[in-house]
Amino acid sequence: MQVDCVLEQDGIFVTVRSHLRFREKGNALLIAAMVALFAVGCTGVKRFWGYQDQRKQFSEFSELRGTVRTEEPSSSPLVVVLLRIEGESYELVDSFTLAGAGRWRFVLRGTGTYWVVAFEDLNADGNYDDEPALGGVAAPKFEISVGHREDGIELVIPAEGRFNVEGRVDIAKLQARSSRDQERATLGQLTVLGDVVEIDDPRFSRENGEKGLWYPLDFVFDVGPGIYFLEEYDPNKIPVLFVHGMTGYPREFEVLAAGLDRRRFQPWFYYYPSGSFLANVSEHLNQSVTDLETRLRFERIFVVAHSMGGLVSRSFILKHHVTSGRDTVRFFASISTPWRGMESAARGVKFAPKVMDRLPPSFENVALDSPFVHGLFFQDRAGSVTRRQLPQEIPYHLIFGFVAEEGTNPPLSDGVVSLPSALRLEAWEESKSRHLVGADHTGILRQQATVDILNQLLNEALH
Repeated sequence: MQVDCVLEQDGIFVTVRSHLRFREKGNALLIAAMVALFAVGCTGVKRFWGYQDQRKQFSEFSELRGTVRTEEPSSSPLVVVLLRIEGESYELVDSFTLAGAGRWRFVLRGTGTYWVVAFEDLNADGNYDDEPALGGVAAPKFEISVGHREDGIELVIPAEGRFNVEGRVDIAKLQARSSRDQERATLGQLTVLGDVVEIDDPRFSRENGEKGLWYPLDFVFDVGPGIYFLEEYDPNKIPVLFVHGMTGYPREFEVLAAGLDRRRFQPWFYYYPSGSFLANVSEHLNQSVTDLETRLRFERIFVVAHSMGGLVSRSFILKHHVTSGRDTVRFFASISTPWRGMESAARGVKFAPKVMDRLPPSFENVALDSPFVHGLFFQDRAGSVTRRQLPQEIPYHLIFGFVAEEGTNPPLSDGVVSLPSALRLEAWEESKSRHLVGADHTGILRQQATVDILNQLLNEALH
């Protein structure tokens, strides 16, 4: 194959044509593995190194982590607020909502002086209304430089503490929907929480799905991660949250969403950069759902996930059950999910660790029996002794595809996910029902059989 593409990175010169040439002893494996992973091509190689620039930019982000609790026992939500100090004034930057005492996290790109305060949301409306608060000199301040990392910050909200403000503070305004100030933006500012869009919105394109894998930082600023609605929230309808997989995008669920009984259900879509660490993605999803729970006060949410999105969703559900203290997730269906991971990614980790180190983190997360995948089913890091199971009140349904065409690679698969991975024993045992659809990995989302199966399961979950 003739492809004119010459790239240079860290002293490595690569010419992609019918064969490879390289100048640096010891890099043959790196180059060969790169070609195997990306099917040799200028676009693939550029994506490979394009991610390196993204990775460098990610390293410039700062992170603040810690815990928050109240001085006295409380069952109310807790809200941690990040402010940026400008001389004698300050501006609201971001917020993090928890159902109760627990961990919070801010990811920011700005530098300067930041202030972390918190309050107990007694009326659970997501806003501050003269409620117990940690502020003033008792709240910590930080001088943030590029790449600053701080963990272990403990916030304790005193029962008699109050913010020195008059009237109500609308925390919802912290979501900077149209923010383009990348020098001072935070992940929370750029998170979408309930924007109403059409399914053919330009953001829901294949190109943006691929951008989420190879250019996750650009995705965050250009597209916006978070939860999108197709209609204004209706408290009389149950949200059905669709979660896509690697390089996925909400429009992939168009047929399934159109097949929902819209008198009973409202489709939501979690859109995220699929190249990110999946543990961080599930944490972001958990925070997004918690925030919407606090604002909208819905009592039930159903989750439908495709491919790698099933891994993200299981991680989210396990976290949410612990951190929220609520049982709002009442249904989970996975479609074509690699529950044991991907054999192809495992080969890359084993034979080309230098390459994997330069790839988006999700590649290693989905490797066969990776620590992330293992941790979805077992509490112990080594061995398979102590199981982690979904809460019993959440019915789980396993939907998988199969194509028997000659030359299918790998064999016994949907063309991408092998049956042994899709039908992992632990997932099979936990599933309330199992459904085979004769379709390939993405085609399964467009099959009427899948629509019928999903509608039947959703209707059963109502009773």
